[in-house]
Amino acid sequence: MNIVSQMCAIAVMFVIMYFYISQKKIILHTSKAFVEVWIAGLLSLFSDIFSLVAIEKRSGYPLTATNIICKLYLWTVTWVAMVAFWYICVDIFRKKELERKWRKRLWIFGILTDILIMVVPIKIYDSDNIVYTYGPAVIITYAVTVILLALILLLTKKYSQAINPRRRKSMQVWVALMFISAVIQFIDKKILIVSFASVIGVLILFIMLENPMANIDRDTGFFNLNAFFEYMKEAYGQGMMYR
Repeated sequence: MNIVSQMCAIAVMFVIMYFYISQKKIILHTSKAFVEVWIAGLLSLFSDIFSLVAIEKRSGYPLTATNIICKLYLWTVTWVAMVAFWYICVDIFRKKELERKWRKRLWIFGILTDILIMVVPIKIYDSDNIVYTYGPAVIITYAVTVILLALILLLTKKYSQAINPRRRKSMQVWVALMFISAVIQFIDKKILIVSFASVIGVLILFIMLENPMANIDRDTGFFNLNAFFEYMKEAYGQGMMYR
């Protein structure tokens, strides 16, 4: 059972969150979306490890229990793709009504996907130190993930003027990393790097967009103009009134 990459990724995730919460920041919609991305990524990593442990120890438990644990991991894979999709949408759907509408649609889509994953079969391959799952549940998971990643790329092109240039660039790099890691893992099943690639994506978002220090003036310690413009842009998009 090879979980080295997952454990390293978990360590990176906690380092990211430590630096994120240890600095003062302006709480924007993008900040909330980033936290959701972080939570989904961390859940995916832990679920990945639990599924490998369940497969390793499956002889002592009912096969149904092992299958459910493996499907829960597949759920988290789709969750990461969905929160990544939503993260790119925060610049597009700035009005609260529009945001609620599309967020509700995304939730419904996610719930239907998870139900479908849970009801279809899943199979386990475990031989010569190679462990992975396959079957209809896995096919659905990767199909949904690929569709969402493709939609992210489409949105970055279609709404290039509305999306923060750094967010657009970061998400394009993240999607490319996810595709490359998926191909590598498909070719060599011993290399379990899809979860690690998602963490690298979170790290890129933190460095490029969500690092609180980017909004702090180093000389005064106060919020800088970048923070002011980001706050006003969000306030204007939501139709907030000032007197």
